[in-house]
Amino acid sequence: MKCFVLPVRCRLWHQLLLLGTLLIHLYISFRTFCAVGHNFRISNMSSTFVVSSSQLSENISHWLEKDFWKQTHDYDFARFRDCSGRDRRPSYPFVSGDGFRALCKHRCECNGCNFQPSDVLHGDCIYISTTNERIETTTQYLMDFARIAIHISHPFSVITHNGDLSTPDGDEWHVGESPIYRHNCGHLLKLPLMFRWFASNCNTQSKTYSNKVVCIPIGIENRYNSVGKSPEAYFRLMKENYHIKPAKTLLVAFKESPVKPFRSQALKELNAPWITKGQYSRNEWLRQVSNHKWIVCPIGHGLDTHRTWEVLLMRRYPVVLSCNLDSVFHGLPVLIVQSWHDINQTYLDEMYSHYQQKQFNMEKLFHNFWERMISSTVEMNDTTRMSK
Repeated sequence: MKCFVLPVRCRLWHQLLLLGTLLIHLYISFRTFCAVGHNFRISNMSSTFVVSSSQLSENISHWLEKDFWKQTHDYDFARFRDCSGRDRRPSYPFVSGDGFRALCKHRCECNGCNFQPSDVLHGDCIYISTTNERIETTTQYLMDFARIAIHISHPFSVITHNGDLSTPDGDEWHVGESPIYRHNCGHLLKLPLMFRWFASNCNTQSKTYSNKVVCIPIGIENRYNSVGKSPEAYFRLMKENYHIKPAKTLLVAFKESPVKPFRSQALKELNAPWITKGQYSRNEWLRQVSNHKWIVCPIGHGLDTHRTWEVLLMRRYPVVLSCNLDSVFHGLPVLIVQSWHDINQTYLDEMYSHYQQKQFNMEKLFHNFWERMISSTVEMNDTTRMSK
């Protein structure tokens, strides 16, 4: 009898285990179904989520807000402070410069580079700031990195962010400003062990090494700025705009600036009577965005602008000029035009109907998409090196 009792018990435990696993999966599926709005998919595994749709539903906003407070509770303020004592915590789940900064333990910023070449291990990332502690544009930290990069002995990636500087190569349109903006760091792409350069305001002239450069978004403002200090405010905006149907077509709301020439061009060329134009306070601008289908988001002092990402979070559609950032907007409801003259009311009405029906991948609005993408490039690089 003993020979048969043990197998029966094993089968019983095995069946119970399978039943328990099935119930867990059913429970997760039920919770996921309840959490999603129309045409949404969400998976929550170790705080990794995927959002796919042309609209951010109210239920999604509640889910993200709950996850935000869970993650924020775990943040150690002291660990994220910089040399000037500023709050550098990520704005999770939203994309921000300090979110990218937090991905790298090796950093070149206000006190120079905080590591030695021997500290860089296989697949590590190195964050390089493009502004100093006074929030002034600088290439000093890129030069600090260049001096030690040749001594690094393991494959690594670089992230440049938190500034208006175009990287790896500078640009020619900051006329009358510091020559820093024209500083070319493209030669660093030749470093054989650098397998990726993740760059905000990305610009590269190199055809040979352009495959190493990946454009990343500026996202929302960091916590140490007045607008970005309370990222939870975006949840309220997401919820409110879910119930607001925009009545007007196109909003052009910014002022001219001698250091932002692309704004002047947009203001000059967009003058039709059906276009709303004005300069507004922050709160009034948010109200105007809610009431418009399309928002013009020209290049600012840097190629990317916070307003583009804020507009997307508010479930409205940005209109931008085609530039080196086009790849960042791929899959998002962003209308890219070659010229402001391409815009007319009929075209925007047609595109609005099209966008309302089209499915968009909204992952790019959130930090985890970029974290996973950066992590996956390490695996891709390993596979490539092994195949050689």
